[in-house]
Amino acid sequence: MTSLMELSKRIEELERQNQDHISERRNLNTRLEQQQQHHISEQRNLNAQLAILQPIIWRILTDAYLSIKGYRSSSGARSSWISTNIVRLLPPTGTTAAAFEQKLASYRKDGDICAHSTQTLAIALAVDAVAPPDEDLVYMFTQCFGHSVEEELNGKITSTSVAVGKDGIAHLQTTPSPIP
Repeated sequence: MTSLMELSKRIEELERQNQDHISERRNLNTRLEQQQQHHISEQRNLNAQLAILQPIIWRILTDAYLSIKGYRSSSGARSSWISTNIVRLLPPTGTTAAAFEQKLASYRKDGDICAHSTQTLAIALAVDAVAPPDEDLVYMFTQCFGHSVEEELNGKITSTSVAVGKDGIAHLQTTPSPIP
């Protein structure tokens, strides 16, 4: 009878340990899921930053490429110089001269446009990335857009376009904070 009682206690102990292990696994799984969601959010932010910067980056790369191929501002109009030198500029990738010329023109145009316009999310990400935090930038953001950087980053506010015209006038769409 004593050994049956000991066996019963041992079984209860093992069941309790098993439940503890199950609980620990659930906690670990929950933490892993939270970390995964955090990483996904971070990746989305990085992708948003890259998407916003990409046209400007392609413009800079195009200008650097044209420079090493001999273009200088004294060479005249860029588009004319590209047309005249397209055979020398063409990469050995199978791209046609017309397609490559169009690509260079598109990268320049898109880069110019993106250098003067962006989304409020991009500005919020840039302000948030400053270390140590710059309260002047935070204040400027709030004054321009009517809500906080945190509200933009947390998705409480929909990102909107910001454009600065050739006249230097900013065309802003304010989105007031939902919190009074």
